[in-house]
Amino acid sequence: MHSGRILFIGGWHLLSGLNHRTRHMANYFEGRFAGMDVVGYRKMYGGAPVPVLQKMRVGARNLAWDRIEIGGNGHSRRITIRDVFAPSAVEMPIKDLWRYLNLCQCIEAPYDAAVFGYPGNAWTAALLKRSGRVKKLIYDDWDYHPGLETHSFNRNMVERRERLCARASDVVITVNGLLADLRRKQGAKHVEVIPNGLDLSLFSQAREKQPHPPTLLYMGSLSLLWNVELAIRALPAIAKSIPDVRSLIVGYGPAELSLRQLSRELGAGGTCEIPRHIRL
Repeated sequence: MHSGRILFIGGWHLLSGLNHRTRHMANYFEGRFAGMDVVGYRKMYGGAPVPVLQKMRVGARNLAWDRIEIGGNGHSRRITIRDVFAPSAVEMPIKDLWRYLNLCQCIEAPYDAAVFGYPGNAWTAALLKRSGRVKKLIYDDWDYHPGLETHSFNRNMVERRERLCARASDVVITVNGLLADLRRKQGAKHVEVIPNGLDLSLFSQAREKQPHPPTLLYMGSLSLLWNVELAIRALPAIAKSIPDVRSLIVGYGPAELSLRQLSRELGAGGTCEIPRHIRL
């Protein structure tokens, strides 16, 4: 157990219910540091679909009475901040400042290091470093985020934030060599490549080979972000050429129910399986 204190900014990924790298890293650090604060975000409203005015009323009440939630288990605290609403054009800087000001009210600075991911946390992390609340800043770089944006304005804004993440951090941890080269060009001081991995013991049974029909496998989070439904919709067309083909989808997430429904609707011409007992 390390004696240092660490601030881990998991953001909305920590509470999204997906099998995300951030959640695994938080669990890893929690078991290895004597003092740790883990930060997550939730939406201003975040409830079932309702009219806009009702969302605003409930959201305002949430900000007034449930703005910050703090829990813990032993040496680790969980800090959850409720985000403020902002128009998309200025959403990131407003949320950055909001999160920073709220964090300053409840964190126990200074920290030996802060770990953060996603460019949406860029200003929050940089302000924490500049104000002396964290000694070292570590950027966990798992993707090229401008490539996920469809509008040029958002893409340019996210690209500028990625450059800030690279320059402001003392260390960048990234998942592959291509991203490592990009971060060095953007001004990163020190870059370490740590690829995504898995616990092979969880898949030991799969090594016992059994005869099976041709199988298309998807293994990961069941989210609309990854367009898993495309593989299901394509299965009847593939079955015309490979009659005994099947698709096996392994994972869980918010899109699980809709994907199950789609697989039932398109059940003819191939088999799609989403096992209930498998959780990543």
